[in-house]
Amino acid sequence: MKQILLLGSGELGKELTISLKRIGCNVIACDAYENAPAMQVSDKNEVFNMLDKEKLNAIINKHKPDFIVPEVEAIETSVLIDAEKNGYNVIPSAKAVNLTMNRDRIRDRAKHLGLKTANCAYAETEEELILEANKIGTKVAVKPVMSSSGKGQSYANSEDELKVSWKFALEGMRGNRKRVIVEEFIDFEYEITLLTILEKSGKVTFCDPIGHFQKRGDYQYSWQPAECSQDVIRKAQEAAKKMVLDLGGSGIFGVEFFIDKKGEVIFSELSPRPHDTGMVTMFTQNFSEFDLHARAILDFTIPKIELCKKGVSQVILANKNAKGKFLIKGIENAFKDKNIDIRIFGKPETKPYRRMGVILASNLKKAKQALSKNEPERAAELMDEAIAAQPMESEFWRLRGDAWVLLQDFERAEADYSEAISKNDSYYLNYLSRGELYFQQEKSMKAFADVQISYDFLPTYRASYLLGKIAGQRGDLEKAKGYLQAASLGIGVSSKLAQRELEALGIKLKP
Repeated sequence: MKQILLLGSGELGKELTISLKRIGCNVIACDAYENAPAMQVSDKNEVFNMLDKEKLNAIINKHKPDFIVPEVEAIETSVLIDAEKNGYNVIPSAKAVNLTMNRDRIRDRAKHLGLKTANCAYAETEEELILEANKIGTKVAVKPVMSSSGKGQSYANSEDELKVSWKFALEGMRGNRKRVIVEEFIDFEYEITLLTILEKSGKVTFCDPIGHFQKRGDYQYSWQPAECSQDVIRKAQEAAKKMVLDLGGSGIFGVEFFIDKKGEVIFSELSPRPHDTGMVTMFTQNFSEFDLHARAILDFTIPKIELCKKGVSQVILANKNAKGKFLIKGIENAFKDKNIDIRIFGKPETKPYRRMGVILASNLKKAKQALSKNEPERAAELMDEAIAAQPMESEFWRLRGDAWVLLQDFERAEADYSEAISKNDSYYLNYLSRGELYFQQEKSMKAFADVQISYDFLPTYRASYLLGKIAGQRGDLEKAKGYLQAASLGIGVSSKLAQRELEALGIKLKP
C-alpha cells in the first residue's frame, strides 16, 4: 500500500485523496490549518507551515512517503528538490513544482521553449512596478509571482491604479517572495485550460479543452468542452506537450492559454496538479482529473479519456465571515433537478467570496438556476457574468431579460430580449419571451408579431394560447377559436388558461 504525502488539503486535495483511497493508497494530508477538506477523508493529518523548511523536512523524514504530492503553492520547494535527490518521488517532479510555484520562473521557461507569451516584466517595489508598467503600455495586468486561484491579480491603466494593484498583490501573495509580474493586457477572445497528463513513459494525453470565466481574479464557472477550432486545439496541445515534457515526471498539468481574436494561442500559466476549472470533469468525463492524476502518480495505465456529456462547474461562494457554524442554503432545491450534482468542500471557515463548493450541471442555465432560485437580482448578476464570458450566447441575454421582467424593469428586459434575437434569430423562445413581454404591456400588435414568429418555428401550447388570446381581443373569434382549441389540448398552465378563455368567449370545446 503506497504512502502519499499530500502537501495542501483544500478541495482539490480532498477529491484527489478520494481517488487515491479508491485504489488502495494511504494519504497523509498536510495543511496550515486543522480540519482542512482533505483531512476529513485522509488516513493521517499534519498541521504545519509548509514554508518552514525544517518542519517540512521533519514531516518527510517522519513518514518516509512513497510519493510527495504538492497541491498548493505555499511550499518551500528547495526541500522538495533535496528530497528528490535523496530518492523521494516528487509529483510531477521537483523541477516542475519549483518552476510553477513561481510565475516568473515558469513564464521565463515558456519563453525559453519558444512559446508565445504576453510581454511582461517583474517588480519588487511599488516604484519598480510603475516604471515597468510605463514601459509596457497603458493597461497592464499585475500578478503576484506566487499565489493561488488568481488571488492578488488586478488590472491597471494609471499610476494611481498601479499603486492599488501593488497593495492588492501583496495581500494575495503566498510564500515569501515579495515580487509581482506586470504584463501587457491581452484583449483575448476567450481563455481555456488544457488538462494534460504526462506518464512516466513520456506519453502525453489530453482532455477536451475547458472554458472558464473569472471575476476578481478567481474562476466563477467552467465548461467542457470549450468551443475551439481544431487549429486552436492543435496549437494548444503542441505548446502544452512541449511544456510538460520539459518539466518531466508524471501527473496531470493544468495548462492555461489565452486565445486572441486572431486565433493565436498565448501561454498564460501552468499548474502541476489538478486544476480548479477541471472540477467540471467530475461530471463530464469517464475519468475525472483526480482519477487521472492518481493513475499517473502510481504509473497505472491511462485509459482512453472520453467526454461522456457536456457540463459546467459553477462555484458556490460564501457571502460573509463565519467559523464553525454556518449554513449553505438551497441544496435540497438544486437536487430536485436530475441533471444537477453538488460538491460541498467542507471548509471549516467562511469569508466573502471564498469557494465553499461547486454545482455540477449539464449546462450553465441549470447551474445558474440552482444558485438563483427565486432570486431575480442574483440571477441578473450571474447572467452579467455569463454574458461577459460568452456574449454571443443568446440564451444568456434571454435569461437576463427574464430576470428584468421579475424585477419589473421592462425597458431592460425588452433590450435584452431584442439582443437575444439578434444573436439567434432562429430560436422560437427568444421571440416568445419578447412577445410575452409585449403582451403584458398591452402592445398587442408587437406581441402578435413576435409570438407568431415563435409559433412558426415551434407551435407550443403557450404560443397558441397567446395568439388565441390576442385574436379574441381583436374580435377575430374564428382565429381565436383555432389557436385556443389547439392550446387546450395540452396539460400545463397555458392549456387551462386556453380552456377558460374559450368559455369566456362562449366557445364550446370539441369533445
